[in-house]
Amino acid sequence: MNPLIDRLRAYDPGGIRVRLAAQVAVTMIAAMAAEWLLVQARHDPVPVVPLMLGAVIALCGVFAAPMFDTPRQQALNLALIPIPVLGGMTLGLALAPYQLWGFVAVIVVLTGGAYLRRFGPRGFFGGSFAFIGTFFGLFLHGVITLRSLGWLAVEVVLAVIVTVGLQLTLFRIRNDRTLARLRRSFGARSRAVAAAALALTESPAPRRRERLVRRLRRRTLAFNEAALMADAYLERPGALPAGTSPGIVHQRLFDLELAVTNLARFAVTLAGADLPPALRDLVREGLAAVGELDAARADAAGRAVLEELPEGPQRIVAHRFGGCLRAGAEALYGLRGLPSDEPDVLFAAAAELAGGFLPGSAGVSQTASEEPQTVRRFGRSGIPPNVRVAGQMAVAATVALVLGYAVDHRRWYWAVIAAFVTFMGAHNAGEQLRKGSLRVIGTVAGVLVGALLAHAIGPHVYAALAVIVAALFLGLYLMRSSYAWFVMAVTIAVSQLYVELGEYSDDLLLLRLGETAIGAAVALLTVLAVMPLRTGRVVRVATREYLTALSAVVDSAVRQLLGTGSDARVLGAGSDARVLGTGSDPRVLDTGSDPRVLGTGSDPRVLDTGSDLRAEVRRLDAAYQALTATLAALGVPLLPVPSARILFANSLSASRNYARNLLADATPAALPPEALRLAADTLQASIEALVAALRRDSPGSYVRSASRFAALAAALPLPDTAAPQLALRDLQLIDGSLAVIAEQLGLTVTALDQDESMQAADS
Repeated sequence: MNPLIDRLRAYDPGGIRVRLAAQVAVTMIAAMAAEWLLVQARHDPVPVVPLMLGAVIALCGVFAAPMFDTPRQQALNLALIPIPVLGGMTLGLALAPYQLWGFVAVIVVLTGGAYLRRFGPRGFFGGSFAFIGTFFGLFLHGVITLRSLGWLAVEVVLAVIVTVGLQLTLFRIRNDRTLARLRRSFGARSRAVAAAALALTESPAPRRRERLVRRLRRRTLAFNEAALMADAYLERPGALPAGTSPGIVHQRLFDLELAVTNLARFAVTLAGADLPPALRDLVREGLAAVGELDAARADAAGRAVLEELPEGPQRIVAHRFGGCLRAGAEALYGLRGLPSDEPDVLFAAAAELAGGFLPGSAGVSQTASEEPQTVRRFGRSGIPPNVRVAGQMAVAATVALVLGYAVDHRRWYWAVIAAFVTFMGAHNAGEQLRKGSLRVIGTVAGVLVGALLAHAIGPHVYAALAVIVAALFLGLYLMRSSYAWFVMAVTIAVSQLYVELGEYSDDLLLLRLGETAIGAAVALLTVLAVMPLRTGRVVRVATREYLTALSAVVDSAVRQLLGTGSDARVLGAGSDARVLGTGSDPRVLDTGSDPRVLGTGSDPRVLDTGSDLRAEVRRLDAAYQALTATLAALGVPLLPVPSARILFANSLSASRNYARNLLADATPAALPPEALRLAADTLQASIEALVAALRRDSPGSYVRSASRFAALAAALPLPDTAAPQLALRDLQLIDGSLAVIAEQLGLTVTALDQDESMQAADS
C-alpha cells in the first residue's frame, strides 16, 4: 500500500472532499466556457458579467446538490435555481436607483432566506440564491438594466443546465462506488490507529508520549466517524451487491472497528507497563498485523498473547488485548468472505449524513434552541432555529451594511457577505464565533498570498483562471480541516478577478480585509447579544443525549448478563443452539463475527453478544460524535483550552470506551438477578441525576454503584478474565468516569461504602 495514498484516504473518508473540490473546479470551468461561447455568439459588450454569473451559480449549485439524496431529487431542485436568482436580480435592478430601498431589499432578502430554512435544503438554498440574485442586481446596476433580464435569464439557465448535466453524468451519485471508497478509507484509518498505537510501544519520551496519545485519540475518533459514515451508506439503494446483507457487513465493520479501537487503548496502558520482553514483542507484532490487515498474523499473535498472560495488574489488560486481536482477525475473515449465507440481522444506521458527512452539532443545537428555558423565576419558550437565525441575520446585516458603507460607499457588500456567511453551516454561538474568527484569519492569509500572486502573474487571463480554479480546489479540499483555508482561497480568487477587471490594488485587498473584519465582528457581537444560543447550553443538551444513550447501553448489557426476561434470544452456536430466557418472542440471531466464550470449562459455548446491544452502542457512538463536535465549538482559535474542559471531555471519552467494551463482555452468567438489578438501578438513577443536573431541574446527588458491581464480581465463581467478570468491571469503570463528571457539574458524590476505588489499568 502506497503510504501517500493511504494518508489521503484516511484524511478524506470516501473521497468526498476531493470529489466535491473536483466537481466545483470542473463545473465552474464548464459553466464559464459555455457562457463564453454565448458571449461570443451575441457579441456581448460586457463579457465578464455572464462569466461571473455562471461561475457563482455553478459553485453554489455544486454545494446544493449533496443535500438531496437521489439524482432525480438533485435534478428537480437544481432546475429551480433560476426562479430565486432571477427574482432577486429583478428586485435588485429595480431598487438599485433608490439606494436606501436597495439596502432594505438586501436585509429583507437575507432575513427571509434565513427564515426559509424551516423548509429544509430547498428553503435554505432558495434563500441563498435569492440573495445572490439581489446582490448581482445591485452590484451590476449601471452595467446592465431591467431590459437585459431576458439575456440574463438565458445565461442563468445555461449555467444551471451545465451544472445539472455534469451532476447527472460525470458526477452522478453512485452509492456502490462511494461505499467502496468509504471502506478503503475505513481500512486506511484503521491502519493509522494501529500505527499510532505501535509508536507508543517504542518507549517514547514523556512529551512525545503525550503527543502520541493525543494523536491516537484523534485517529480513533476519526476511525469511528468513517465507520458511522459507512453504516449510513449501507442502507442506500445499490450500495451493496445483490445478495449481500447490510446487517452482516455492518456487523463485520463494527467488530473490526471495536477491536482495533480497543487494541489501541490497551496498547497505551501496556506501553507504560513493565512487561516481559516476549510479551512486549507480541504486542508490537499484533499491532503491526492489524495495521497490515493480516488476519492470520493477528490471530496467531492473539493466541500467543493469551498464552503469555503476565501476573499482576496488567493481566486483565493483556487478556483483553489478546482477545481483541482474535476478534479483529475474525472480523477480517468475515469481511473477506462476503457475501455470506449466514442469517440476516436487523440493521438501521445510527446517524444520518448531511452533505455526505456526519451532521455534527446540528441536531443538538436545534434541540437546545427549541427547548424552553427557565430564567430565574420566569419561563422562556424555545425559539425555532430558523426564527432565531432570521432575527440575528436582520440585526447583523443591518449593522454590517451601515458600518461597511461608512468605510467605503462601493465595497460595503464585503461586510454584509462576511456577516452572512458566518451564519452558514454554523448552528450555535460557539460555532459562529469560531467561524468568524477563522474568516478573519483566512482573509489575512489570503490578502498576503493574493497580493504576491497578483503582482507575479499580472493581467494574464489564462494564468489567472488557473490560479482561481486551483485556489478554490485546494480551499474546498481543505475546508473541513479549517474554514480559514476556504476563505484564503476565495480571497486569492477575488484578487485575481480584480486584476482582470483592471481594478486591483494592494489598498483594495486591505479594504477587503477591513470590511471582512467589520462584518465578522458585527456577526459575532450579534450572536452573543441577540437571542443567543450559547454553546454551553448546547453542550448540556449534547451531554444529556449522550448520557441517555449510555443508559440504554447499560440497560441492554444488564439484560444480557441476566439472560432472562421478555426479550429472550435464540443464540446459534453452530448446530448446538442454546435458548436463553423464556420470552414469548425470541429473536433468532447468528453467532456474529466476534464470538465470545462463556465459562472456562472444556466445552465452552459460543454465544453472540446480541444485536440490540450492538445497535445501542452505535447510537452511543453517534451521540458522542455530536458531543465532540459541540465541544470543539467551545474552542476559539489561538486561545488555550481550560484544563477543566479537558477533564470533562476525557471522562466522557472514558465512559464511552468502557460502554463499548460491554458489547464484547456482556454474556449471560449465573448472577443473582435481584442484586444485579439493584446495582444497575443505582447506576441508572445516578445517570438520571446527571441528566437532571444538566437540565438544571435540581442539584441532586450522584450515588456510586461500583461497590455493588464489585461485590457481584467477588461472588461470581469465574476467573477475572472471564467475559461476565469483565462486564462487571466495565460497569464499575463507567460509574467511576461518571462520578468525575458529577463532581465537575457540582453534584454531591456519595459512596455506598469506603471501598469505591477501582483498578486504573483500563483507564
